[in-house]
Amino acid sequence: MDFANEPHFETSQVDVDDVPVVWDEAGEGGRPLVLVHGFTGSRKDFAPCLADLADLGRVLAPALRGHADAHHFEDAAAYTLDAMAHALHGWLAALGIEQGDLLGHSMGGFVVERLVLAHPERVASLVLMDTTGRAMRWMDANLFEVGGRIAVEQ
Repeated sequence: MDFANEPHFETSQVDVDDVPVVWDEAGEGGRPLVLVHGFTGSRKDFAPCLADLADLGRVLAPALRGHADAHHFEDAAAYTLDAMAHALHGWLAALGIEQGDLLGHSMGGFVVERLVLAHPERVASLVLMDTTGRAMRWMDANLFEVGGRIAVEQ
């Protein structure tokens, strides 16, 4: 996918617990819409819709750890849903965002669900996109192990 012709947005970075977090941002306003990508995705997944959403207000698309150009960890414990939710919460705090509207796509849905359960005061509304609120017992556990190895190694 060629993002060179996509609408303009700013890419920024801030350290959260000494770990760099990168995000794309467009639009202006108070309470932002935060777009959280899924497993093997990236903040760039939302690039085609940032301009349209920015017409409505401030929109942010952070990179989850271990994905694309985000920070990669050697320790698999850094990739738990709780660890990612904690990092997302730290990023919101670092930006001074007291409350936002969160959209979680696929695994990003799991992350934002964990965040809202731990810090409901931070979330004004929640949009779950192609995700579930239940354990995926129907999936082979080996697939999760393979996914974890991919996250750590690549």
